Parts: sequence; C-alpha cells; structure tokens
Amino acid sequence: MGILVDKEILEYINLGIFKNFESSNVLSVGYDLRPLSYYNTNSEHFESMRLEPGDSIFVGCKESVDLPKNMTAIIKLRNSRIRQGLQLEAPLYQPGHTTQIYYRLTNVSKSVISLSLEDGTAYIVFNLLDKEPTDTYNGTFQNEEGVFFAMSSYSEQFRKQMSEVEDFAFLIMPFGEEWSDDLHDLIKKVGEKTNIKIIRADDIYGVRPVMHDVARSIEHARFVISIMTGGNRNVNYELGLAHAWGKPSIMIASSMSDIPFDYQHLRVIIYDMKKPDWGNKLSRNLEKTMKSILDDKVIGYNYFETNHQ
Repeated sequence: MGILVDKEILEYINLGIFKNFESSNVLSVGYDLRPLSYYNTNSEHFESMRLEPGDSIFVGCKESVDLPKNMTAIIKLRNSRIRQGLQLEAPLYQPGHTTQIYYRLTNVSKSVISLSLEDGTAYIVFNLLDKEPTDTYNGTFQNEEGVFFAMSSYSEQFRKQMSEVEDFAFLIMPFGEEWSDDLHDLIKKVGEKTNIKIIRADDIYGVRPVMHDVARSIEHARFVISIMTGGNRNVNYELGLAHAWGKPSIMIASSMSDIPFDYQHLRVIIYDMKKPDWGNKLSRNLEKTMKSILDDKVIGYNYFETNHQ
C-alpha cells in the first residue's frame, strides 16, 4: 500500500476510475494534468490568462476521478512552475470523492506570467490506504464534473466566514479638533475625484457598539486613510487594527512628530495649514496615493515583514 506507480495508474485508467486520462501523461509516481479552461473569481472562463503579480486563477482540468473507498489524491505543482513563481492550492481528495479536477494558481513572483491551455502546471499523486475509512467523502462539492463555478460555488456556503472587500475607504480621524471639518471635506472631495466613497465613523448608523462598526468598516474597506495630527490615541488604536489586518493605509499628518516610532518607517503625507496652498498640495498628494492603491489592485499588505521588497 502507498503511492501508486505508473503500472497501477494505467490499470485504474483502464478500469475507468480515472476518467479522460491519457496514458502518455502517466509519470513514474503520478500523472501530468491537462488544463481544460482557466477561470477567474467571477466564473468567467478563458483559454489563456495573463497573471499579474498577486493575481489568482482557477484551473479546470480535462481529467476527473471517481476515487475508491481506499484511495486519496493530492495535486502538486511542477518544480519548474515553483521556480517560475507560481503557488498552487488544492484540496486533498478524500476516499469516495467524484469530481472533475480543479486547483488554484497564484502568481507570487514580481513578473507577469502568461498561461495557455498548452501549458501544464501540475500533476496528481494517488495514495492507496491500508484500510477503508468508516466514512467516505460526502461533501457539498461532490460530482462537480463540468459544473465548476469558481468562487461563486463557495460564496453562499461560507458567506459568514468570508470577508469581502467593499468599494469604500474608511477615514480614521479625530472629530472635535478645529481643523477636523476642513480635512474631512477635503478628503471627501478627493474621494469623489477618484470615484471611491469616503466613510467615517459618524456615517455609520445602527444599534451595535460603535467599535464593532468601526472594526467591521476597517476590515471591509478597500483601504483606510488615517489623520495622525495630534497623536490621538483612538486613531492610533484603529490604525493598529488596519495594520494587523494588512489593510492598505494612507497616513496624513501635520508633522512627523505626530507619528509614533512604530510607524515612522512608513510613508506619510505631510501638510502645513500655515501655507496658503496647503489644501491643493494635500489634495494632489492624496489623490495620487489613492490612485496608486486602486490602480495596483492592492488589497493587502504585510506591515510586519522584516524585509520589504
């Protein structure tokens, strides 16, 4: 018992347990999978894909399996693709699982990676168990052959467990300062120019505790804007939440002395209200920064990496 070798894989192909498998793709201890289509998270399918750094796609394969009660299968990424900068995520197929084979690829390199249906990226390995388990696979995603819907298949089942990024920016700032209204108005106008809504804590209505709504807004925002002027403790606390969740954050301050030591290695937009053109300059710098986040499709950032590249 253990990993199936080439002769055994061929036997299962002949028995029809491994469907649409080609004998020429059999490896010594596995099988080279053939892409049938590429899917994005909107369930659209393509014959070729151009993966920007950080992009993910789903790969639907020509092959499908009807696993016996004493067999599991796992998908592995080709060594050449690992060196190229691809990362693969796939389930361990359980005994009794009947499905077309799918997996997800993510470009973790700094380069664009192009894929076509001629480009193999993964192989599957089968493992024969010494004993049959008491229970075999009976999950939601059984018999998926030909009906793959990418993330849409999972959205309803896991909706409560999934955090969806929404199209707004959350503004973290003190309310009671003499300059608060001026900055609030300026930032909202920049949001209008960049087509993204700016939401502040006082824009949220409901009966839940305020910090519950603030935390949820930070978690779901496209990015956050934090006014650090005056060293407000609440602002620092909420910005800390944003950093912990890897939320892209824009810091604005009247002086670097308002920035705690922990944040001083990060970029800050500095403004000076004593200068007559402070508003125009701040608007321009903020607009450029917001557009860079939106254009680069940044949805997360590790503020705790020791070696940022």
